[in-house]
Amino acid sequence: MSHAATNGHGDTARRHSTTCPQKRGRLIPPPRKRGRKLKACDACALAKEGCDGGRERPCSLCLSRRQTCTFGRAKPGKVDCPKPSQPYLPTRPLLPDHVGTTQGLSRAPQKRASLPATGSGPDKVCGDDHGSHFTRIPISFLLQYTDPHNSRIHQYFPSLLKSDDDGFPPSVSQAKSPVGSESPFDLYEDPSGWNWTIAGHTESLEQFLGLDILPIESWDCGDGVRCSPSQGPNVEHPLIEQRMGEVLSELGSHNEMDSLGPYIRVIFCKTRVQALVQSYFTSWHPHCPILRKPSFDAVSVFPPLLAAVMMVGATYYSEETAEAADNCLEAVEHYVFEHEAFRRLLDPAEAEAVSTDIAPLQAAFIIAILLHWNNYSASRRRVRLHRYADLVAAARNLGLPSHRHSDGAQAGMPTSEREWDIFFRAEEAIRLVNWIFLVDSSHAIFHRAPPKLTLSEMTGNFPCSDELFAASDSSLQQQQSWHRAFPKLDSIAEGMSLLMQDSWTDELLAVFEHLGYQGFFILVSGLHEIIFSAEAACSLAAVKPAVDRALTRWKLLWDLHTQDVPQDAGGRFGFYENAGEYWWLAKLFLDKGTPSTAEEGGKVFDQDSMEDVNGFVRRLAEMRIE
Repeated sequence: MSHAATNGHGDTARRHSTTCPQKRGRLIPPPRKRGRKLKACDACALAKEGCDGGRERPCSLCLSRRQTCTFGRAKPGKVDCPKPSQPYLPTRPLLPDHVGTTQGLSRAPQKRASLPATGSGPDKVCGDDHGSHFTRIPISFLLQYTDPHNSRIHQYFPSLLKSDDDGFPPSVSQAKSPVGSESPFDLYEDPSGWNWTIAGHTESLEQFLGLDILPIESWDCGDGVRCSPSQGPNVEHPLIEQRMGEVLSELGSHNEMDSLGPYIRVIFCKTRVQALVQSYFTSWHPHCPILRKPSFDAVSVFPPLLAAVMMVGATYYSEETAEAADNCLEAVEHYVFEHEAFRRLLDPAEAEAVSTDIAPLQAAFIIAILLHWNNYSASRRRVRLHRYADLVAAARNLGLPSHRHSDGAQAGMPTSEREWDIFFRAEEAIRLVNWIFLVDSSHAIFHRAPPKLTLSEMTGNFPCSDELFAASDSSLQQQQSWHRAFPKLDSIAEGMSLLMQDSWTDELLAVFEHLGYQGFFILVSGLHEIIFSAEAACSLAAVKPAVDRALTRWKLLWDLHTQDVPQDAGGRFGFYENAGEYWWLAKLFLDKGTPSTAEEGGKVFDQDSMEDVNGFVRRLAEMRIE
């Protein structure tokens, strides 16, 4: 073969790139990836048009993916409003005349801008120049979350790790073990987190899990054993085997233990404790950060809580462990909810005596989540009608709805091991009751079930920042950083009152500073509860102006907050990032009615499936909302 024949276009291009006088120091571009190019996110594809404004104003999904949407944009000058599958929202908050800059928000004064003129039809809320005023909020999360075909929790709340077609991390799915096997296998490729083998390495459980710990001299591992942070409890520690023995012994009393035995042993074996705990904190914890990762110790943790964590971890771990978790979920539910420690919390007198121990309630809540989002209609109904009533009763008996940090805790950083421990225990309690409230509100939003927790009793603190909650030491050296970790808003009850009141001043705008994604999600869930309760009481028309005013203010605050978040921070905040979609749904419920009232046949409450909500969202997704 001649030399000329071996020279391809690539060789010619490379030679030219080294000699071309117009190169001007620029490197040759890398070869382009072959195949079909991604033109748009799902939201733009469903709308059959690209993001308005092109590169200047992409939708939030295209923005988070750092992609340029090239999906056939609507031609300029078109008279009729196109029908997108996403609502259009102001790209920048429209501040009222009397709202200027506030300290800490660093916002320049803005002139009041008039919204585009509305169209003539009832569903037209846009103008011909909508591209210059509006950007699209994708509702992909709502469509995925309410999909009636979902059957496991990872389909509602996907792991933030890159998953394969089955929804499991690729390295997990490829390392599947047969049912009944107790041999450990690798989960991730990162050697720093997985350098333990059954051959006898003696690293601490915290090192094995990649968990940091507070700089204390030692802690109580239970049964009188003291463990050093430098060496920690051995993964072969007899207490780990003892914990698994306790769990298996309790599960052994279940009526169907003979048939469930192989599945239970797949999950609750000592060689898989570390992997399933890590799976929990990697895949589920970003969505539901109620357990403090650096403090979680499988050696000393309350056994039902360890069992609950391992069950969720198994659901995300692999197809085999997820199937095993499905089969033994009812047995674990009975173990956790009928445990003596949890039953004591249902007695007000006994709950007051153990008010500092929330582990039984944490375990029950985690299992309730798994039952609701990981099984069938029977378990969902059992959770809503029975189990969740027990959860709320236990939380009330412990005084959690009004639980707050001490005044000294927010005034200054802890200075001792004891103060740090008290602070993080209080924060776990605050996060737990806020999450009990969130799931309770989701029952009202998506299942039309009356809330069991009232907004007026939620007078406790908002959660602190996730960065502080995950801190392993006093890394926040500056007092200013410490104060920024706490929302200025006093409670959920206060937030609802401020959003709905008549007046709105600069000072009130500053009250919502440092709220964070989780705080905004809690507030919009509270507004959903108000809409549901007013509709159920046939008084929605009376409160509609105040609720609409509150939703407008919430959106203004949300825009201010999200503008400060880096573009590459997508996915760091779990499903809280989708609070904008919940706002959009609340606007639909307020303006068009809920699925139970929008359809003929009257009101329908307490539904097991979210199919009606899914269809409702799909039908009304073409609306544009101011």
